[in-house]
Amino acid sequence: MSSPNIQDLLRQGVEAARSGDKLAARRLLQQVLMQDGNNEVALMWMASVVDSLDDRRAFLQKALRVNPNNQRARDALEKLGGAATPAARSTGTSAAVGRQQRSTPAIEPGRPQNNLILVLGALLLLAIVVVILLAVAAPQPQTAINPNGGQTAVAALATGSVPPSATSRPLTATPITPEGVIISLDEASVATLPPTFTPLPSSTPTETPTPTETPIPLDSYRYLSSETDPDETEAWLFLSSALSDDVLRLGEDAFGDVTISPDGRLIAFVRLTPDAVSAAPETTPSAEATAEAAPTGELRPQLFVADLSEDGRVVGEPRQMTNLAGSSVVYPTFSFDSTYLAFASNADGDFDIYRITMSNGVIDNLTRNDGLDTQPAYAPDTRTYLVYVSDELSPGFTDIYYSLQDPPFDQGRLYDAAGSAFMPAWSPDASQIAFIGTANADADLFIVGSDGQRVRQLTIDDGTAEDRMPAWSPDGAYVAFASNRESQNFQWYAVNVNTLTVTRLADNERNAERLIFLE
Repeated sequence: MSSPNIQDLLRQGVEAARSGDKLAARRLLQQVLMQDGNNEVALMWMASVVDSLDDRRAFLQKALRVNPNNQRARDALEKLGGAATPAARSTGTSAAVGRQQRSTPAIEPGRPQNNLILVLGALLLLAIVVVILLAVAAPQPQTAINPNGGQTAVAALATGSVPPSATSRPLTATPITPEGVIISLDEASVATLPPTFTPLPSSTPTETPTPTETPIPLDSYRYLSSETDPDETEAWLFLSSALSDDVLRLGEDAFGDVTISPDGRLIAFVRLTPDAVSAAPETTPSAEATAEAAPTGELRPQLFVADLSEDGRVVGEPRQMTNLAGSSVVYPTFSFDSTYLAFASNADGDFDIYRITMSNGVIDNLTRNDGLDTQPAYAPDTRTYLVYVSDELSPGFTDIYYSLQDPPFDQGRLYDAAGSAFMPAWSPDASQIAFIGTANADADLFIVGSDGQRVRQLTIDDGTAEDRMPAWSPDGAYVAFASNRESQNFQWYAVNVNTLTVTRLADNERNAERLIFLE
């Protein structure tokens, strides 16, 4: 479900802030902002509970962009010595140029070093003239005698070619492929980089770069999307063709937080259902066992699974997989072979990651800490490795973490972002992870290597628009995402990973929730 309890979270966050519990307030308000990045009340209260002045300015500036008439935000920024409007974003290139210019000391007229440079320059010019005159006066050989008695033509100057023994490289321009905006580089990785000037062996011919394969046109894709009609809390499932009006609503029931298994045979979704006698996940061994619990009448979100036909329609009765306490069950995700179904829930009081074994319905805890753990995403090439979002090591600000559920059962932080990083999505080849980040105060789309390095920003210069819910195309050429850049509602867009060209996929009155490309 997209926002099952956002008002409750906001109320609890404000109460925690008023009571002085900044840690709890940051976690609660962060959950609100992950669902509604333009929530002015959450932004203002978050500015009051963060620890650093830079973070406080960023939240106040964002609140002022949401509402330019917010006088409280303007007054607070003036007291902090911050600008009322944020400075223009700079690209990695311009930032590098600025650093280079600042690091070059200026030479003022009349300084001793200025006179020394003039003298050295004059001597160097005189030496060059002498060398040229001597070269012109010397006889020019036409042939060279081979030590074995043969003759070899000396044609290097005539043809412009370089002998194999030469150490110089031809001055040919190397085409540069656009790489987007470089956001950060882990200092630990600098030592592994090659030297800046590594000479190439002169005897090795230069390889011709392999042309980049032209991506499949966007109108060739089909996708399933869950979208919410105005004034409704649950989403409907739609089958669409990109860049066309071919849209078909599937099924007769509304869903929440929909995902499809990689083979397209199963659909998982969240639905409000009458509450039963709740049990801890460890004592809830299977869907069959939970179905026997007596309903109490209170509605709670629970996770269901159903079979899908080839045309994307639900076949048979959905099967209830959970019977958990708590007010939220979100972000279900299948492992690549549908062995497991992971999700996040606050069943034990705070959000943790859980895993259902599909063969027997057993539910296991994958994370146990006091932080906010949510939004799991299984890797597309292994059933036991997933990434998720957590603020365990940075309360109130989420980063991307990883969990390996096989020995040695490793778990930790994969990517430490400026601001927050959330909503991770794997590329089809498992080499990259798309995510939403707030490094620029508003929520933009980024990608990072699966090792947590080489970050690129994909959505640039979109004003104060909020992006969310990334999904890769099957060939990895595009990343679809939801955004409110052209309307009040969130609509589907796609960005070309290489050219950064953004194309609108949908134009309707519904709010985009989740999207799954079909093969």
